Amino acid sequence: MSIWGLKSAVLALLVLHSCSLLCTADLVMVYSIQRHGARNVLPKSSLLTESEATGGPTLLPQGQRQCYEAGLAFARRYINPGTCNLTKTCLPAPDTGIQYGVLGQPGIGFSNYNTYANTSALDRTIMSAESFLAGVFPPTNNATNEMFLPTGQQLVPVYSVADTEDWRIRGYTKCPTYQQRLQQWLGSPEFKAKEAETAAFRNEVQQLVPQLNVSLANWWNVYDAFNVWRNYQVGDAMPDIDADTYNKTVALAMWLETAKMTPELTGNLLGGGLLADMLIRIIAAQQVVSRGSQGHYRLLTVSSHYNAQLGLLSALQTGKQTTYPWQSKIPALAAVLVFELHATPQSTSKPTTQPTLDGFAVRAVYQDGPKAQYAVLPLPCAQSGDAAEALAGPGSCTLERFLALTQPQAIVSASDWCEACNNKEVLACRVTNMARQLVEAGLTPNDGSSDGSRGIVASGGSGGGGSSVSPAVIALAVLVSVVGTGLLAVAAVMGVRKYKGRHAGGKDVSSPGPERLQGTQDII
Repeated sequence: MSIWGLKSAVLALLVLHSCSLLCTADLVMVYSIQRHGARNVLPKSSLLTESEATGGPTLLPQGQRQCYEAGLAFARRYINPGTCNLTKTCLPAPDTGIQYGVLGQPGIGFSNYNTYANTSALDRTIMSAESFLAGVFPPTNNATNEMFLPTGQQLVPVYSVADTEDWRIRGYTKCPTYQQRLQQWLGSPEFKAKEAETAAFRNEVQQLVPQLNVSLANWWNVYDAFNVWRNYQVGDAMPDIDADTYNKTVALAMWLETAKMTPELTGNLLGGGLLADMLIRIIAAQQVVSRGSQGHYRLLTVSSHYNAQLGLLSALQTGKQTTYPWQSKIPALAAVLVFELHATPQSTSKPTTQPTLDGFAVRAVYQDGPKAQYAVLPLPCAQSGDAAEALAGPGSCTLERFLALTQPQAIVSASDWCEACNNKEVLACRVTNMARQLVEAGLTPNDGSSDGSRGIVASGGSGGGGSSVSPAVIALAVLVSVVGTGLLAVAAVMGVRKYKGRHAGGKDVSSPGPERLQGTQDII
């Protein structure tokens, strides 16, 4: 770590602990994005695509333990009164318990009504979510060195969608627009210079592993093979290498992977979906709390990947005003990124029928692996000495400024993401593309029809014999047979309306303003 990076890390820790003395607000919600723990070898292309193997590489027992310990650290910071009171980051609602279960029972403060866990649909993240939550809500018996996880724990439901349809968490594997940018970067002067700079070292490594492709574009796979074998003894056996060679291998992989995740390359394509989900939850919590209620999600977690974490931070352009470790290295295994919503006691004790943004602040903190301390990640909208600093500490933003920063970067609906990424394979993207074809073919939804199969008619046509069937209608019929008549009929009609509305008069009106973020997310 550079001297500047070390100073920034020390400052972040000081800022974090200063909140216990200075902050005046209550913590009312957290939105946490975790990286999975240690897993088996993960081959992937230079464009971040992975194999079609169902579930992907499995989470290792050591990975379960890493996530479990990250959950314990999370509980110390946010759940357990004996420790969370020290930093004024206690999440349980007043007069409730700290366990997960059925509300109204003794000791229960968390349930499916205020806790929501989400994950990508892969072995390593599903098991990481379960392990992390076992630490957040641990059982009475403890883990041991022989048993990586305790038994008999209270399980928290974890939700996901099929990997083929997951654009919010795993959009980085299925965004052609981003992949085109990445392909261009692989031919850029910056990349070519790094190739020349590291050619001699990579040739040395080639002598040790002649079976591997040691090109710079493929360097992740070289690093991963050495790293997984060296630390966990799984995957193909690799030759022993000295510490200097290993450290150089790691450093080159860190440069490559973080360079792929810069805001210039990713924009909001890889993090805009998660960002929108977080904003919807924050706005819902703000409105409920302002009315003096507690009926909102307090604890939301996403079990994900370092690309999801970095994609979200790139969408926020967090590196513009500060330096933090994840700009030069990928997040550690089981790393945690948390966005906290703080509110003044007045906001929670004086209900109003017209909720405002006053008295709310957002702060971001991160833990770079379960053994690390939590540190503040200063947000670009932070202003020294303002109301947010008094509420949640330095590096935080008033909710109003946070929304001004994030709303333009949020991607609320799948159809918006499909268009931005030029994806035509995800089901929602196929429906969006179908809606476009229907409009271009002169077909419009028949609002008066109760039969989905008769709900789309040719505009201006009589419906009589002799008319040819549009290729779009044929394609629609095929797709209906795959996903079901009811679902696609609704989706196609909504898609036509959205497409026509967005492109009326040639003007794109899909920008996600506050009114779009306040409701539930669109179907497509």
